[in-house]
Amino acid sequence: EFGVLSFASIASYAAFTLSLTQWRTKFRVQMNKADNAAGNRAVDSLINYETVKYFSNEKYEGEQYDKYLQKYETASLKTQTSLALLNWGQNAIFSVALASIMMLATKEIVA
Repeated sequence: EFGVLSFASIASYAAFTLSLTQWRTKFRVQMNKADNAAGNRAVDSLINYETVKYFSNEKYEGEQYDKYLQKYETASLKTQTSLALLNWGQNAIFSVALASIMMLATKEIVA
């Protein structure tokens, strides 16, 4: 019984982790793309600061950079939330398995 319970907990832990990691990969990719886009926008604006100043486009460049940062923030929030869900699920599986094994051990001791 202990072996079956241990195997079942390891299998469910692995299946849960793999499926959720595969699901949350798209959020991580979106976050990386948004981070790269924001960084590229900032570098482009800073390299061409003379042109930006010449045409008085500081406000426009700032607004555009804010849009990129907002996309990054949204993607980052999804990434962190999905990571929290992954950690919670893993802890739940581990805790249920541990409690079940302890109950089984207690039952065997009493018997």
